[in-house]
Amino acid sequence: ENKFLHFDSLPQSPNQRHAVSLAGRLARGMAVDQAQEAGRDSSSFSLQDLFSFQDARDKAPRQANGHDCGVYVLAMAAAIIAAVEETHRQDQEHERRPFLSRLDLNGITPERVGAMRTEVLDLIHALAATAS
Repeated sequence: ENKFLHFDSLPQSPNQRHAVSLAGRLARGMAVDQAQEAGRDSSSFSLQDLFSFQDARDKAPRQANGHDCGVYVLAMAAAIIAAVEETHRQDQEHERRPFLSRLDLNGITPERVGAMRTEVLDLIHALAATAS
C-alpha cells in the first residue's frame, strides 16, 4: 500500500497542511515515474487511487520543548527504517502484518532524545576533527 504518514512530535503543530502539500507533490512525481515505467500518460493515474495520506500525529512521541524537533525526526526515521526492514523480512517469510503494527515508537522518550542529541553532537565533532 502506498501511503504517506504524517508524524509530528510537536503538540499543536501547524505543519499538517504542509505535510499534505508535500505528500501531494511527491505523489505527483511518483505517479509520473510509475506512468513512464508502464508506458502510459501520467494523467491516466489517479493520485487518490495510487496514494493515500494518513495523519499519524496521534502515534508520534511528544516532545516537551520547541528545540528537539530535529532529533525527534532522526529518532522516528530510525524507528521507521527498522519497521521497514522488519516488513521486508516478514514479507519474505509470508508473514503479513500492517506496517503501523510493526512501528515501535515507544522507545523515543525525552531521555533517549537527549542522549541521541549528545551522540549526534559527538559525531559532528569527530567528523570535524577528521576533516581538518
